[in-house]
Amino acid sequence: MSKIEPLHSTEFGLAEHRYRRFSAVVPGRLDPKDLESSDLWVHVGPQIREGDEVRAFADDSSFVAYLICTFSSGSRVRMKTLAGYELEDVDHDALEAQKGEFYIKMRGMKKWCIMSRSTGDVIKEGLPTQSVAARELEDYQRALVS
Repeated sequence: MSKIEPLHSTEFGLAEHRYRRFSAVVPGRLDPKDLESSDLWVHVGPQIREGDEVRAFADDSSFVAYLICTFSSGSRVRMKTLAGYELEDVDHDALEAQKGEFYIKMRGMKKWCIMSRSTGDVIKEGLPTQSVAARELEDYQRALVS
């Protein structure tokens, strides 16, 4: 049986001084394995050190993942996923197929919004999910026809 060596003060410290936490907005179409691809992180790689953590939030609010950097050299990093959560099932095909004057769009902190194609105005914002936004859009269009 091996003897356990006690930690020294150089191996122990406040988390704020030992590693950094980052937030990244990533494309919602990424597969979970894409988050671990060093190609995804190449432009921000020089900012990331071994042991740093990254919260990757999908631009369409479909998932959030937490990663840790296990290797860093210049612009090349190796990331490993600690945890990942699906948040909403976004139908990208339905979004791309939208026609007409009004459409729905995910706008980050404003959540799902009903937009006017001709003016770019936000008709309604703060809708929590794509399905709620689609129903609100249908109701809005019905009200315009009435």
